[in-house]
Amino acid sequence: MKENNIVSETVKKYRPHSRKNVYAFGENLLNRNFKVSVINTVWVTDITYIFIPGYGFTYLATVIDLATRKPIGWHFSKRMTSETAIQAVKNALIAQNYPQDVILHSDRGSQYTSKKFRDFIKLMNLKQSFSNKGCPYDNAVIESFHSSLKKELIYRVNLLSFEHARLLLFDYIDYFYTRYRLHSYLGYITPQEMEDRLKKAKTNAA
Repeated sequence: MKENNIVSETVKKYRPHSRKNVYAFGENLLNRNFKVSVINTVWVTDITYIFIPGYGFTYLATVIDLATRKPIGWHFSKRMTSETAIQAVKNALIAQNYPQDVILHSDRGSQYTSKKFRDFIKLMNLKQSFSNKGCPYDNAVIESFHSSLKKELIYRVNLLSFEHARLLLFDYIDYFYTRYRLHSYLGYITPQEMEDRLKKAKTNAA
């Protein structure tokens, strides 16, 4: 684009964000420290929109372990509610055998600041962390994952129904991305291979 003097016509409008009550629900414990070497110490989570032609918007909530970059829990829903966010975390807890004192980082969306979600996090002995207000870079890892998912799957197929989309998401997240897609941050191994290595190293150390 630079060589051919091509520039984007789309310019993001600046939207001022108040920093009032920035710590109303909790602090940013992660503070963009995305380099984590111990499994089940820091998880990141978010909800993204998926549009199905002829149906409308659907919502995918995902939880990723920063040490492995593995999507350890997700939930696909017809509604963008706190229950959608909670179910994704529940699935992550089940998959990882209910670890304690994990930092769970999210943005300050209403699903994550709701009393129902915060009560659930306390009940599960997780530590809730929040991005700074209006700053998506504070949750860049999961933002990147959802972006890759849309570019590699959603924008390349014709979604026929909610169930069709759910099956495709299952295949992409639990099989392709987790077990076959090489991850540059991990040194071009898969998230599953990284998890296996970290678990083996922990066992050997014990």
